[in-house]
Amino acid sequence: MDFIQNSIADFTTYLAQKIENKSVRVGVLGLGYVGFPLSMQIIKSGLDYVGFDVKKEKIIAFKEGKIPYAEYSTEENLELLARSNVQFCYQTDGLNGVDIYIICVPTPVDDSLNPDLSFIRKSVNYISETFEKGNVIILESTVYPGVTENVVGNLIEEKTDLVAGVDFGLANCPERINPGDKIRTIDNIERVIGASSIKLAQELAKFYNQFISAKIHITPSIKVAEASKVIENTQRDVNIALINEFALIFEKMGIDVMDVIDAASSKWNFMKLTPGAGVGGHCLPHDPLYLANQSSILGYDPRLIYSARKINDHMPVHVVDIIKNILNEKGKTLKGSNIIILGASYKPNVDDLRTSPTEIFIKNIKPHKPNLVIIEPHVQETTIYSIPNQTELNEDVLRNADVLVLFTAHDYFRNLNWEEIRTKIKTEDVLFVDGRRIFNPEIMEKHYLFYAIGRGV
Repeated sequence: MDFIQNSIADFTTYLAQKIENKSVRVGVLGLGYVGFPLSMQIIKSGLDYVGFDVKKEKIIAFKEGKIPYAEYSTEENLELLARSNVQFCYQTDGLNGVDIYIICVPTPVDDSLNPDLSFIRKSVNYISETFEKGNVIILESTVYPGVTENVVGNLIEEKTDLVAGVDFGLANCPERINPGDKIRTIDNIERVIGASSIKLAQELAKFYNQFISAKIHITPSIKVAEASKVIENTQRDVNIALINEFALIFEKMGIDVMDVIDAASSKWNFMKLTPGAGVGGHCLPHDPLYLANQSSILGYDPRLIYSARKINDHMPVHVVDIIKNILNEKGKTLKGSNIIILGASYKPNVDDLRTSPTEIFIKNIKPHKPNLVIIEPHVQETTIYSIPNQTELNEDVLRNADVLVLFTAHDYFRNLNWEEIRTKIKTEDVLFVDGRRIFNPEIMEKHYLFYAIGRGV
């Protein structure tokens, strides 16, 4: 490698030269919802790029100029795939010559809700096959503090006999992507980076600014960068849980939580959030558990974090209970009822089904044996969670509906004429459950037996 041949004592100085000359070869491992948009930015910058993913069919699709993510299947991105500085591979020899490896793989939890670092460990094993002195590994996957050094760094040291911070560099630059957001994009969302030295962090900040325009915040250590990501999402999860608990309380009191929130928002420092039928996506349901698990191991029981997770995971179950109770009051049962589920993706206007509240709802309502159908306009598959899926409502589905339950606030659902839709349903006392508080109760209750989170019937 040039670094060895040139006998430059400080690999950071050598890397800085390559960054300045825009001659670094960049390898991105994991081409999913994080790695793919990041890759598009890198390719656009003109840097020498290779993308690695173990899913052979995904790599073949990219090589054929196909993008499996609806949000990113744009004309610009399709043109980027065809550039000469682009390579995709599913075998590790394709990573030869990489200077900077960026890991963007999932960090889920296992069945016991403990951190599952298997994707990261596998990625490091792949990297070790082509890793050389002077290389740098950047971890973008969300982890608890210590993983970059104690897992990634230690594994590389074991497999290569190189020393972290001396022979190679480590950094953590936690991903910040907001799917479906056209304003806050990967290019302009401020990033955080911590590295095995401040000098390396400064050089890597320059590297990132070659393909994103946002400010790069340099942290004093790798652990601070790792911790910043988990508390971002933990804080949001806790705040959502609090507003959801308010909703459950005010349902019992016969008060509309939205009226309470509007009133409280008249104070300048009140944080206005909307309750809902659960929290989804890869980040919020998992990231708090990474922090909580490590906290417990170190001897502190993070009760608030665990309580928040339980509240948010309970919200889809609460919707099941509400539907069951209202149907029972009308002399009906869940068994045999025709239920239309409006939305399966975890957030509006995206096709991402990961850890969706809809899945929790289905898991808890299926034992009662209703007839279920999903309407998910952003997913083309004919089944989701083994339930029939359609991309739009039609008269055949609506005709005998007993319940419509909104789980995802897609624009498609917002823009439908629900008064007209009611005329296509033959069933009396059709229950409409607004799990996202996007509809005006006074209008909807003219046509439906209407329930909304935090309001009741």
